[in-house]
Amino acid sequence: MINTVRLILLYLCYIGLTQSFVIRKEKKNDYLLSEDSLLSLKETVFGGQSNDRCHTLTIPMCKSLGYNMTTYRPNIYNKDGPQMAARYLKYFENELCFEDLLFFACTLYNPICIENHQEPVLPCRSECRKTKRQCKDTLKKFKMEWPEELKCSGLPEHQTGVCLTRESMVAQRAPDHVNQATEEGGERNTKKKECPLCNKLNTPPQDFKDFRKSDYAIEGQLLSKMKTASGGLRLSFLVRKAFKHGSVKIFKFGLVHLWSETQCLCPPLKFDQKYIILGFEDKNSQKLIFDDRTFIVRKTPFWKRLFLQWKRKLGQQRRLRLVAKIRRRNERKRT
Repeated sequence: MINTVRLILLYLCYIGLTQSFVIRKEKKNDYLLSEDSLLSLKETVFGGQSNDRCHTLTIPMCKSLGYNMTTYRPNIYNKDGPQMAARYLKYFENELCFEDLLFFACTLYNPICIENHQEPVLPCRSECRKTKRQCKDTLKKFKMEWPEELKCSGLPEHQTGVCLTRESMVAQRAPDHVNQATEEGGERNTKKKECPLCNKLNTPPQDFKDFRKSDYAIEGQLLSKMKTASGGLRLSFLVRKAFKHGSVKIFKFGLVHLWSETQCLCPPLKFDQKYIILGFEDKNSQKLIFDDRTFIVRKTPFWKRLFLQWKRKLGQQRRLRLVAKIRRRNERKRT
């Protein structure tokens, strides 16, 4: 039993992840980890180069985190790491620290596979410390100590590097409050109603197909939230970059409105913050929709670069289709 507990903790510091990354801002500039730093980190953690291949995630418990494609990276101590992780996680399912351990173990042992991003992204140092703190009583229960091999100091800090937090996948609570007006005795009283828990899995588009299927993709700065007569919200964004649009035209430095049927936004949004947004439109009303299908994340160099790559790829496909169409038309004319 002791070896089992120790093994699940041992592997946590060796495997990286690519997900809905929390890429934090430095004081003045936005930077990813340098290329040399990532290469050094990759060689240290994995012992050399690796070729990532996307395949279906097979561990049911990990699927609860909201992703289904992973990249297998064998652990240097145990080749069958993911399968062992599944058994160990099931064993600790009733322990108090299970939720933190589940997130940490799944994302490290079964990193999310995203197209055009090959480098591993490790959990933030704060996640390691939180898991260590939450599992303290469980370790005592089994008369164990946190393994020396798992040093939180070896993980990146969110202020200076690329790293992942659990909150980047599941927003814990929406702090927004909704003002509800009620009529009592002819007088209008305003009451604050707290929004329910925000349990939306903020799962990113995992490949170009998700980007292509969407109707719009923008980088926008939130300017205002306005309540609508139907009880929803109209979100106004200043467009910093238009990656794609459908029948609703979107222009750079123009204003766009996203329509939500609820006043409780999930995840909650901050004024003047820049976001990368991928979503759909209502063809009948010609409106851009903000709903459960919408992916929204704080603007970072990683997400902007990825969306630009997908924009270029989409443009190339459209040009190829146009050339093929012209060629077929010319062939018909000749015949």
